[in-house]
Amino acid sequence: MTDSASRWFAQRLLRRTLALAGALVGYHFLLAWLMRHAGLVLGVVRPGTKVYRLVPLYCEIDLPGRLNFGLPAVVVVLAGFWRWFASAAWNPRRLRRGFVPAAMAWYVGLACLVAMIDGGPSRLWRPYKNLHNTDYIGAVDRVESVRGYLRDFTALQPTLPLHCRTHPPGGTLFLWAIDRHVWPGDRAAALATILVAALAVPAVHGLAREVCSRRTARLATVLFILAPNVLLFTATSMEAVFMVPMVWTFYLLFRARRRRPVVLGVAGGIAASVAALMTFSAAWLAIWAVVLAVITAVFDRRRLRATLVALASAAAASLVFYGLLWGWSGYNLVSVLTTAVGQHARIMEGGNQATFGQYVHLTVANPVAFFTGTGLVLAVLWAARTWKDARSGLFFLATRGGLLNLSFLGALAIVVVAPLYTLEVERIWIFLVPLVAIAAARELQECEGRASRSSDLGNSQNMGETPVASDEARPGPAIRMAFVLLAGQSVLMEVVLNTLW
Repeated sequence: MTDSASRWFAQRLLRRTLALAGALVGYHFLLAWLMRHAGLVLGVVRPGTKVYRLVPLYCEIDLPGRLNFGLPAVVVVLAGFWRWFASAAWNPRRLRRGFVPAAMAWYVGLACLVAMIDGGPSRLWRPYKNLHNTDYIGAVDRVESVRGYLRDFTALQPTLPLHCRTHPPGGTLFLWAIDRHVWPGDRAAALATILVAALAVPAVHGLAREVCSRRTARLATVLFILAPNVLLFTATSMEAVFMVPMVWTFYLLFRARRRRPVVLGVAGGIAASVAALMTFSAAWLAIWAVVLAVITAVFDRRRLRATLVALASAAAASLVFYGLLWGWSGYNLVSVLTTAVGQHARIMEGGNQATFGQYVHLTVANPVAFFTGTGLVLAVLWAARTWKDARSGLFFLATRGGLLNLSFLGALAIVVVAPLYTLEVERIWIFLVPLVAIAAARELQECEGRASRSSDLGNSQNMGETPVASDEARPGPAIRMAFVLLAGQSVLMEVVLNTLW
């Protein structure tokens, strides 16, 4: 592909992203009109509340009275991030094993700086300071011992802060461990959240390497770091901590299809068990695993045995994990889930799928909110890549990247149609951003495809991908456009919106 063709694709990417933004604005006004004039209620986003003003996103417009040093600092750091990526991270010979630690450091810096744009350092720990009555940190004082808290959790649930009532005890226990064994206070909790969230970066890169060349995996990691919901929430929300074992589960189980299915399957099962101790969104992992097994049986039968062995090992590890936990503390996951469902129904009374109309609206609004928060340009790229993967899949030509993407699409369809969520998914589903970023990077790679060194060419063909520029080349216009659009949306959302976390 020539430079002119790449520039043409960059312009087309810009046009499609702007068109999607326009469509979302229209969709927002439609929902807002229905809430004002038809009494539509979607979860806690309802008439009479501030958050309905940007439905289906759970946030409100909140222009700051003044901007401090944070905004220019973020612009400077983003420019440095691009320079590092374009000159070093894009060139496998310039930066080999140091990419992942460097990407983790960039993530921590960017997440902190973006959060500080409209309020300085105090914005990092403000949610932990101000949300004691509704969030996990408000239950830390209720933990006398881990064993006792797990044993009594079902009885305690109705008396705990709002979010603790509808989630497993892992979030509170994480903050309790930081408070008791590291450093007490809101600032320590915020710093621990950011540092732990950075542990997702190695899993994102590893998962991308399972389906992409080295350069494309690095691009996917950068797109993940720049995604608006990652930068906006992982520095100030416990969803960042919940994300980590979820992403590691995706990576370990997908890698187990190719090697060491028992060992990696057990590791994936333990990661999934830790995730289920923190959030019931871990149900996503089970749904995705089933979809992955079905798609493997149809499109990649030579890996079916390893896939089934890995998933069976993961299931066995989870059963042992929760069996030992029950034997040690009496913690009953089923009982906790039943209580949480009842609490959720009371909290969302009137806003659940009580009518067919609400069901239809939530079925549409949940994925719209998620992809908006993930990044409009990533949504455009993901849609283009998914269409190509689905089309090739019909002819039994799905690559490893296609299998991963189609398994995500299948799980997403099941969860959306079920439906299991009532908005707020731009925050709750951040563990899915890597799957979107990987597909988007594959699409960018194909559209930026150029002649490659023979070694990179062989690697790319083995992955079923189009080779990209040589080691000495820099990212093309389409990648630059995606970087600018993604970073720009993240900064704009932080400046304009109050996301409550």
